[in-house]
Amino acid sequence: MKITICGSVKFADKFVEAYQQLEKMGHEPKMHELMFKIADRTAPDLIDNISREHWSAKRKHGFIKWWHNSIKNSDAILVLNYDKKEINNYIGGNTLMEMGFAHVNDKKIFLLNPVPEEISYSDEIKAMADVILNGDLTKINTMIVAVGSHNPVKLKAVEMAFKTVWPDKKWVVVDADVSSGVPDQPMSDEEGIKGARNRARQAIERTQSDYGVGLEGAIQKIGENYFDSGWIVVVDKDKNEGIGSTIRMTIPIKMIKMIEQGMELGTVNDILFKKTNSKQEQGHFGLMTNNAVTRTEGYKDGVIAALARFLHPEIF
Repeated sequence: MKITICGSVKFADKFVEAYQQLEKMGHEPKMHELMFKIADRTAPDLIDNISREHWSAKRKHGFIKWWHNSIKNSDAILVLNYDKKEINNYIGGNTLMEMGFAHVNDKKIFLLNPVPEEISYSDEIKAMADVILNGDLTKINTMIVAVGSHNPVKLKAVEMAFKTVWPDKKWVVVDADVSSGVPDQPMSDEEGIKGARNRARQAIERTQSDYGVGLEGAIQKIGENYFDSGWIVVVDKDKNEGIGSTIRMTIPIKMIKMIEQGMELGTVNDILFKKTNSKQEQGHFGLMTNNAVTRTEGYKDGVIAALARFLHPEIF
């Protein structure tokens, strides 16, 4: 992966360390050649110019244009945000601009350390940063999965599924604000698949992730009986799509009558089983089976089924 290193010139020695580590990890790091001279103090006139009139050094050496062009020709940027000016994990205006270059050019943005909270533009940084490495540069090799949900059960199920299918890879699961585009209580498999697809596509579009995952519960009538299941859609950066589903769990007619009055299945479960927010815990699967099958496990299997598309691409 081609990675442009960004950050304050004060961290020039850290630039060199990161450059060397990224090379050892098999990446192609990029930074302005003068950063090496600043780091080893072999450019005293430049260092003096930077200390007196940093803006003129940027103009004279074309730093802003160089980083812009480098970012456009990279796959990602690595922001080295260390403490500076009594601000933890400092990110200055120039680096913020470089993050903006990366963001609008759809480049992945890695922050070495957490977002600085002591600056006025921390929200802008949060809106653009894709992965926070928490000081561990080796995490840059991590694959990112964006899930179109904030539900902890669904997030855990996705994490478990990806780690089961690809145990030798490092995975980070992030949530994303998305809209399903279907009713709050989907009443058919078609609506469930549509909602999952919308969530997956939006999740990968709104993050610079490797995969986007959408999970949508739906009710389907088969004959005279009603069943609950979860539909899962997984998409990758090349717009390949895998679809899977959970098991089907019966829904008693007593519950159906309450749903027909406008309630969601999760609310019905809370009322009848005397629970609170059960859809973020056991769910319908767990409550109906006394946790012999939990919602997390059910969705995990459904995600694995959707990943079959990516395990055997040659037959799809």
